Amino acid sequence: MKTFATSVSAVVGLVVLFAAPASALTITQAFCSAGTNPAGESTTCLPGLGAAIRITDELPGLDPSDPNDFYVLLAVDTRASGGFDTTSYTGIDAVQFDTPFKTTDYEFAPTLNDSGVSGGLDWTVFFGQINDCSGGKAQDKSVCSAVVGGATTNTGDIDLWVFQINLLDIIANSFTSATDLNMRVSFFPTHNLSPDFFNLPPDTPTPFDEPPSTAVPEPTSLVLLGSGLVWGVRRVRWRRQWSA
Repeated sequence: MKTFATSVSAVVGLVVLFAAPASALTITQAFCSAGTNPAGESTTCLPGLGAAIRITDELPGLDPSDPNDFYVLLAVDTRASGGFDTTSYTGIDAVQFDTPFKTTDYEFAPTLNDSGVSGGLDWTVFFGQINDCSGGKAQDKSVCSAVVGGATTNTGDIDLWVFQINLLDIIANSFTSATDLNMRVSFFPTHNLSPDFFNLPPDTPTPFDEPPSTAVPEPTSLVLLGSGLVWGVRRVRWRRQWSA
């Protein structure tokens, strides 16, 4: 069981002591905007839900010589302060992301760092759809993760799933700003966020855009860099290190 604070806060102006790849890439797509629910938002977005996906090669732990080594971040904001109904939807038991690439396009299976997910639960990773995550399909373009043992996280906070993926080196220009990405989230007791590649305009607020905090994060905090914003999960005690 992992112990950590569930609050996520931005840390602006932090000096990041690592070299970014020569051709840095960060793509963020929003699917639900907590507290605003703009016109055109997917009907599968619950009121007050914030949900976004980010592909980046600008974080530590990736191979700078590998052009197809990336992190995929799924951020879900279920805070009651943003209008999310934490009484009717008490947990999350599975997530999924979709890219244009099949199982055979990966050098190895994706790995997951779940230190930013509340509830103290362990998650497994498979190629497959969220509704049958453990089944997996050889030609799926989906990566899913489910809670071990059929439990759920809680809601009322911001959760962050960080997958590391590595595509075959022969794939050129794997991700661009025009790439179709998708994410799905299974809420307990019954509801699926399933926007079907629908995404909101680039200026839509996302869980990645939290305001800066005056608190100084501990050295063991999960530090994430994207689009000029560095933000961390405070008081995180790492149970496992980033996959190299």
